Amino acid sequence: MERTNEMLKLGEAFVNEGIKRLKEYKIERPNFIYDRHKMIIKKRFAVVEFINGLELILKAIMIRKGYNIYLLKRKLFKKNEKMSNMVNPKRTIDLLDVIEFFRKNYRDLPFNGVDELREIRNQIVHKGTEIGTKKREYFIDSINCIIGIYNQEDIKHRKFLRKIEESKDLI
Repeated sequence: MERTNEMLKLGEAFVNEGIKRLKEYKIERPNFIYDRHKMIIKKRFAVVEFINGLELILKAIMIRKGYNIYLLKRKLFKKNEKMSNMVNPKRTIDLLDVIEFFRKNYRDLPFNGVDELREIRNQIVHKGTEIGTKKREYFIDSINCIIGIYNQEDIKHRKFLRKIEESKDLI
């Protein structure tokens, strides 16, 4: 349980940092090309931090619910083989699999925004591409997902939830 609390706190810190960078991007209007490039990088970091935090939060909740988030070392194994011998503790499941799990179990939450942000994060991290400006709704959908999951799972992190709820108008 302590490990999942640590994952939740780290995930919340990443989400908050991503939101902070998004707010800074919206407030600051650069005048010079150099400053503009710094702001674009800040916006990219905001997406990466936000979705990485969300991934940690979702995986922590999966662990709390009794699910394994680690990949198997190999596809074939003997029936009586110990689980600890089958699990690769260095690799966890893909965010796409996590999103699918939550999409099936929390059908009323808007996971399309989460999936869109995941794709944008992958573009930034793997291709270094720029992101467009009309991504606000993806962040709001993702924040609504976090709030909805915390409410349904009865996770009482009121300060964090209040902070991300208030941030929706500032993103």
